[in-house]
Amino acid sequence: MLSSLLSSLGSSLPPALMEARAADKPEPIKLDADGILARFAKAAEEYGYCPFAVGDIVVQRPDAPLKGPGEPCVVLEVLYEPIRIQTATNPEDAGSSAFGRVLDIRYGVHRNGVLQACMGESFNFEAWTPEHETAWREKLAKEAAKPEPAKALTLQEMVAELRDRHAGRERKPEWKKGELVEILSVGDSQHPPMEAEGVKIGLVQEIDPSDGTTKLLYHSGETGKIGGGWFRNDNLRRYGPRPADEIALLGPVVEPTA
Repeated sequence: MLSSLLSSLGSSLPPALMEARAADKPEPIKLDADGILARFAKAAEEYGYCPFAVGDIVVQRPDAPLKGPGEPCVVLEVLYEPIRIQTATNPEDAGSSAFGRVLDIRYGVHRNGVLQACMGESFNFEAWTPEHETAWREKLAKEAAKPEPAKALTLQEMVAELRDRHAGRERKPEWKKGELVEILSVGDSQHPPMEAEGVKIGLVQEIDPSDGTTKLLYHSGETGKIGGGWFRNDNLRRYGPRPADEIALLGPVVEPTA
């Protein structure tokens, strides 16, 4: 029956699994009836031998019961006498997926700045491909583009800022509605502004003297679209002065109407 299943379904992975290759998808991969049967056929074909050699770059298959999908790993050792896990502390453990595992490779993975060496089943891995690498590099680029965490304050600095806010001693704005300002930094919940020629600018829409903040209209660095947001005056400075010819190129600033 198994041989007929293999021949009828072939050895290719279901489309849903192909799409999930190298993707960091926390949600379960949903397969239809044919997809499940095809996955069974592929598993039966691959199980029982290790196709990798020392030095191979591999990746956890998208439906493996492991952490870190899409991360490259390097094969450090192939155990020609695999270690089979056949110990159980109680009878229920014999029915778990961990019982009976065949540890036939030792692999290295780089996580949180540490190169870790782990034992594993080659059955849970597949060969690293250009598609895997493209998705992995895109993921790293997105993580690198995330804003830096807010600077930690001492207790003394926190108390001073709270008292200044209560007393209304925040920095007074040097600008007025309709003027351009330079954005020096943004809060954790704000979209980072787009940078042009080394400068991030915004247009003053509203000033709130009660809490030392200014509402700006600016281009989002993530989407390129124009949006609004409130900034602390300490994170802004007046834009300019600029040469007269460059100011002329800007033209008059007209606030959009609703």
